[in-house]
Amino acid sequence: MRKPQEFTINPIGATDTSVIIQSDKAVGRFDLQTGPGTLNTKGCFLHHLNKTCGAIDCTLSEEQLTEIKKLAKAAGPVISLGGGMGQTDNSGSQNL
Repeated sequence: MRKPQEFTINPIGATDTSVIIQSDKAVGRFDLQTGPGTLNTKGCFLHHLNKTCGAIDCTLSEEQLTEIKKLAKAAGPVISLGGGMGQTDNSGSQNL
């Protein structure tokens, strides 16, 4: 049986219309309202979202999209980086 992958939800800026999720082996970008996007299970960096790198079209289910929105919103509008290194904008998650 395969071990489930744990994905990280990247911060969502105030004007972002999509969300990027990443795991150790995959990366995806999906529309926050309707769920369609691209996913690559053969690479985990942003350039792997390009179709020439093997990304495929797919759509998140309503349940998956709801869970992503819930988790992103729970992180708050500003995410502090470890060790006082700074902050990142997650304000777009508050409008979901």
